[in-house]
Order: sequence, then C-alpha cells, then structure tokens
Amino acid sequence: MRLYYFIILISLFHCGINQAQKCNRFILHFPALVNHSNLELELSIDSSLKKCVETLKQGAYRTSPTPTSRFSLWWCKAQQIYFSWQYPIAIEVRRFDPELPFYMFEFPAFICKNTAREVINKQFNSQHIMCEIDEDCSVKLTDNFNLSSVSDLQEMPAYWHYACDTIGRYANPQSDYLPHRFSLLDLAPNQAKGVTIALIDTGVAAFKVSGDRRFYKHNDLAISYQQLGIDNLNVTNGTLSPINLLIERFKPYCSSAALHELKYSIIGWIEQYKINSDEKPIVEFLVRSGTPEISNQKELTAQGLKALSSIIKEISTFNVGLLEAPYNHYAILNFLPAPYMKDYQTTFLATHGTHVYGILAAHPEKNTIALGLAPNANVVMIKAFDEEGVSSKSVLIAAIKKAQMLKADIANLSLKIADELDTTAQSSHLLEDMIAAIPYVVAASGNEGDPSRPGYRGVYESYPARFDSIAFDVGAFAVDKKGAFIPAFSQYELNHGPLFVAPGINIYSTDFHPYRFQKSAYIPRHGTSMASALMSGIVALILGEFKEQFSKEQLLKICYRSARKLNNTSDWQERVLLGALDARTALFILHTIRELKKNNVQLTFDQMAAGIFHLLEQPLKDSTVELPSALRSIAIQMDDAQNIPLQHAINNSHLCFAQLPERARRLINAKGAI
Repeated sequence: MRLYYFIILISLFHCGINQAQKCNRFILHFPALVNHSNLELELSIDSSLKKCVETLKQGAYRTSPTPTSRFSLWWCKAQQIYFSWQYPIAIEVRRFDPELPFYMFEFPAFICKNTAREVINKQFNSQHIMCEIDEDCSVKLTDNFNLSSVSDLQEMPAYWHYACDTIGRYANPQSDYLPHRFSLLDLAPNQAKGVTIALIDTGVAAFKVSGDRRFYKHNDLAISYQQLGIDNLNVTNGTLSPINLLIERFKPYCSSAALHELKYSIIGWIEQYKINSDEKPIVEFLVRSGTPEISNQKELTAQGLKALSSIIKEISTFNVGLLEAPYNHYAILNFLPAPYMKDYQTTFLATHGTHVYGILAAHPEKNTIALGLAPNANVVMIKAFDEEGVSSKSVLIAAIKKAQMLKADIANLSLKIADELDTTAQSSHLLEDMIAAIPYVVAASGNEGDPSRPGYRGVYESYPARFDSIAFDVGAFAVDKKGAFIPAFSQYELNHGPLFVAPGINIYSTDFHPYRFQKSAYIPRHGTSMASALMSGIVALILGEFKEQFSKEQLLKICYRSARKLNNTSDWQERVLLGALDARTALFILHTIRELKKNNVQLTFDQMAAGIFHLLEQPLKDSTVELPSALRSIAIQMDDAQNIPLQHAINNSHLCFAQLPERARRLINAKGAI
C-alpha cells in the first residue's frame, strides 16, 4: 500500500515537473507607444512590468487553489519547496523592437494564466496605462509525411515537377504552345540575380564550425550574406538584436555618445574575449568613457569592477567559432540560422528549413538536376523555429521585422499559425500590417485539409495565408497516371483561396537528419511548404528579369492571368481559385511587352498584355525555336490592323482581367500594388 502511494506521489510530481518546464506567453500591447516614443512612459512601463514579475514570483509556486485540508496544505508546500529548488522562476519580459509598441511576457506554465492576466491588468490600471493582453499562439510547419491516400507515389519520378509545364525548367521545341518551346533559363537568364528572398523557417544546414560537431553543413548549401555571424539571423527567442540588449547593459555607466561608439566595436570585443579571454578593450572603454561612479579616468572603481563583471557575464552568453569553407571567418554562433544538433540520436524538424532552402538555392557539384530554382538569388534564412520545430506568433512577428530590415523582395512562409485566428487582436493587426509591408509574400495554405485526418476542423485556409494582403497563397498539386490532382491534405477555403497551387508531393531537395551522415543527401518531402518554396522561386525568377521595368500591379496582373487549371475535376474547381502559375507564359509575355515598349508601341500595358494573350491562344504561325525571333514575331503580329479579333482584344483589354476572381482583382488594385 505504501508503495502504491509512493508511485502516485512520484506521478504527481512528474506532472508538476512537466508544467514547470513549459512556458506561456502573452503579447502586451501599449497603444500609448504607437507612432511616438515617450521615454518617461517607457520607463514607467518597464518599472510596472518588473513589479508584475515580482508579484508573480512571490505566489508562483502555489499550484492549486487555497488548501482546504491538512494533506492539500502539505502537498502545496512540498511542491513549492521542490520547484523553488529544482526550477528557479524564470519570467522573461522583452520588447520586440524599440519601434513597436509590443512586449513579450513569458512565464512558466504552472503559473495560472488568469492569475498572470489579473496581476498585469491591476498593475497597469493603477498606473492609468492602457495594456491590451493577447495570448501568444504556436506556429506550425507545413510539410506532410502521411500520404497513404496517394497510391501512385512510388511511380512519381524524382524531380518530376521540373518537367511539368507550369514550371518548365526544360524546353519542348515541339510544343504547339509558343512559350513552352523555351526553357526557364532561356526566359530567365538572370536566374533571380538581384532578388532577396527571406526564408522564415527552422534554419539551414549550411555551416561547419571548426571543432564543434553540433553544426552540420550540406555540401551543396551555402549562404552568401556579408553580415553572416555579425547580424542576428536567429530570432527563436523573439529578440531581433541581442547586441542592442548587450549595449543596454552599458547604459547606466556611459554617456550617449560613448554608447554610439559601442555599436561599431562590440562585435570585435565579443570575439576577442571569447577567443582569447581578453577583456582589455572593455576595461579601457569603461575607464575612458565611464561615469565618475565607475571610473576615475585611470582605473575602475570598486563599483566599476562590479559593472565589468556584470558585462562580462552577459558577453559570456555569446558563443564564437570559426566557420570553415566557404566562409573562413569567425562568427557569433548564436546568430547563425543553423540547426543545432543536441545529440546524434535526436530526431527533430530542422531538416524542414534545409529542404526548403535547397529547393531555392542548392548548388550541387554533380547532380545538376537538383540545382535550386533561383540559384542566383540572395536567399537569407531567418531561423524562427527551434530544434523541435516549435515557434509562436510573437517570434513570427520578430522574423517578419527581420525580413523588412533585410529589405527582402520576397518572404517565404512555409508555415501556419492556425485555421482560425482572433484578427481583432492588436498583435494580429501588427502581423498582417508587417506582412503587407513586404513587396511579395508567398505563404503555404496548410496541410490539414483531409477530412479523414484526426483534428480536421472543416474547410479553412490557414493563417497567415488567409490574410487579405497575401498575393501568393499556395496549395499543393501533383500528377499521376490519371492526370493532375490536388491532394486532400492541401487546405482551401471555398471562393477565397488559395489563389495558386504548385507541385507539393515527392519534391526532392537537400536533407539533414542527425542520424544520417551523408553530406550530400537528398530526400523527397511533401506538403504546401514545398509548393510555397517553388512558388517563391518562380516569383524570384520573374523579379530577376523585370523588377525594375514593371510595377507590382503589372506583375500581379500577368501572374494571375497566366495561371491555369490543369484539370476539369472537382478538386480543381473548388480547391484553388486561379490554378497553377505557368511560369514560362508569364515570363514570355513580360519579355514581349518589354520588346514592344522598346519599339515605342503606342499601347497601354493592359492593351499589350491583352493582345499577346490573344495571340498565344491562336494556332502557331511559324516553327521558331529562338526566343528573339519569337518575340519579334509576336511584336509584328501586334501591329496587324487587319486582325479584327486581335484589335477587339486590344480595344477591350479590361475584359482580359475581368475574368479574374474578385480577390485577385482586389489585390491588383490594393494600395501599394502600383
């Protein structure tokens, strides 16, 4: 009997331990900080948040209501003693960014959410400061491993999607459709050069660190980013700039002018201290620039030595290592967007980002078929998921902000927040507004559309793909013996989206698993994550050729009008609005319009587009396989005043785009699209 009670006690303690190890997050919004900075208000908010933390810490270990019996009183005290010894309270408060009126408030899961909410509300109400509390929510990846419903999966060849008409990496000189006679390389020779793509994902296995086996590099992957290891590309804790937080440590001891100097010196000091244990530059700075309390201009005072100890302790949290080829320089490892191997047995989801990165930017030495779709693009990975594939809305906000700071042309979101979201919450407004500020965003529609799957919640497109500002929300399609089909897992919302589908089953790309050690491994993955990455590659190819020549409105018109449904089945009629984007059609038409503009043709953009679409729908008049000749041929035909159907198409160009769904037309005409 005693053993029985002992087992129960151990089980209860284990439940408590699990709770102690988990965290809850609130996103705190302060409307008074919107559109202006108020130092006095910021200090008041900081002070109030510290009081909230202290209040919660004082009562944090009470894991049940007020004890009503001698046993429950004993049990409460036992848990308090155990948790306070084994799990010191860690309540963390940090601001997303000085420009944003939001703070993240993270606390252990064994602290009741309602209690935390009451403490925060009471504190700020007493200060007459409005504080809106939004509960943070998790963010998931959008790849899919359970494809038992696809019976012909084994018969799908590797890299089948590159032979598909819609992506069309290869030319088909015998095609009856003129754009398909040319390859993607013919139509996009820049291969996305000059285009920056921000991938918000789990990190990429593109780094080998000398003497540190926790980092792994795939032979065919590398990031060409000049600030690598200096600029923070790892926002998994919701912090955009740990360096700025470190500089905050110096604030009480230095003048504003001295702090400005720190921005240019601090990285070198971190590396010098971590590599050589040399703190001399930091000491010299504090002696030279410190306040009288910490420095007498010759040496540090006793208080100065305490300040130095505090700063060194903070610097010690940074890890520095030597990146091997092709980088060959020291880097702050905390800043790398890298999967981090905890051990050699753990299976985690960091391979997701490596796979997505390879779809866009793999540079294989031998297997040239695996070349990334946008090989010359500047593809920057922003790590927003930890090694278990866990992220949250607050972290996603930080990642989107980072993409803005990188001046990304495209942000790839192979992820989902939820099928239903409180869009009235201020953090949701912030997220949508930040996403809308990036020129082109490609977002996965989600993988939970199969009614037979556990957790199915109905016909929804997931957020953030569901946001109205997303111009390229993407589901998945594949091709089997019966033709093109949209798999059941690909989420959709009737008459809303996704606008597009792209290949999303059996997509081969670079692989990373801790239990595999091939340095050039490739595997197939499935899901709207893969479809989203391929769509980002297509958009990058288009921008690489025409970003400077045409407006966003014009590019969207051509992309939307160039999409087509590959089958007449119900899945194509219900599960996607526009269809699969025919990359070669979009590129060919934009090349032709540029050719016509060079010839000073007196037609509007819409008129030229309408005329070209009309001509491409007619039977071919010649058998040219040279792109310049094909462009000239179309340009000459556009000048045919005797072609009545052509002239009708040109004069009624509005009809060319009137057939687009209302949502597509709204996105074309959205503020900022022109």
